[in-house]
Parts: sequence; C-alpha cells; structure tokens
Amino acid sequence: MAPSESSLFCSPTGSNNVRGSDLFGRGHFGAPRGVRLHKGVDFNIEANSHVYSPVFGKVVRIAAPYKSDDRFKGLVIEGLGRYEGYQIKLFYVDPHKEIVGRTVKQGETIGTAQDLTIKYPSITNHVHFEITLNGEQIDPSRFLQEEALCKN
Repeated sequence: MAPSESSLFCSPTGSNNVRGSDLFGRGHFGAPRGVRLHKGVDFNIEANSHVYSPVFGKVVRIAAPYKSDDRFKGLVIEGLGRYEGYQIKLFYVDPHKEIVGRTVKQGETIGTAQDLTIKYPSITNHVHFEITLNGEQIDPSRFLQEEALCKN
C-alpha cells in the first residue's frame, strides 16, 4: 500500500459532494485552471456553515489563497499520528480564534465557510482542500471516509 493510501480523510464540509462545473471552472483534482491544474478538491458548502478538520493534526498557520485580497483565508494543518507527513491546506475558511498552534481531532469544527460569491458572483460556494505528502500533491477525493464515519 502506498503511503498516500494508508490513511483516510474526512471532507472538511461534512459532505463528500465535490463542486461540479460553473462559470469559474470545475472542482475536481486536476481540473484545468488556465495554464495550470487544480491542486485540490472543492467541496460544496453554504457560506457560514461549519468547516471540520479532515485529519488529526496541528494547525500551524493561517493561509492566504490570494496575495491581493486579504478577505479570504484558510488554514494549514500538519498531520499527527497516522497522518504524520501529510500537510493539509484548506481555503475559504474563517478560522476559529486562537486555532493556530492547537492540536485538532479529525471531524472537529475549525471555522466557518466564507462566501465566495462576494468575489465571484454565481460561483458554487465551496471549501478548497489540498493534501501533500513529502511535497507530492494527492487527490483527496480518492481517500475519503464515508460521511457517517466522519461525524462527531
């Protein structure tokens, strides 16, 4: 079994529903993004809904998906235990206060979903989820646990 297959992840939205196609693209791993490919998976979610940690890990920093627009945020989580070596990036999340530096359980609420329609009218609201292992991008949708197993 490859290292990327040794652990299963939970969706950060509590649902395994991946964003389909809209005016701004598609949400699956490897979808075209101009001259590059999408490095993560976009999971559908309504703005202001709870966002959950996909792994057991430590929140190491706030992420900024756009250098020129600080309204949008995210989190970076370093995996612990069976998730050692994995780095998780979540974008379009308003993090809970004082979450940076905390250890979080898989399925624990870590923030709320931001409203992407204020930047991209008519986009399907979503949370972007990336996984890397030893610098290699992994498709999160290939290793999702069943939704029922991720509910606390």
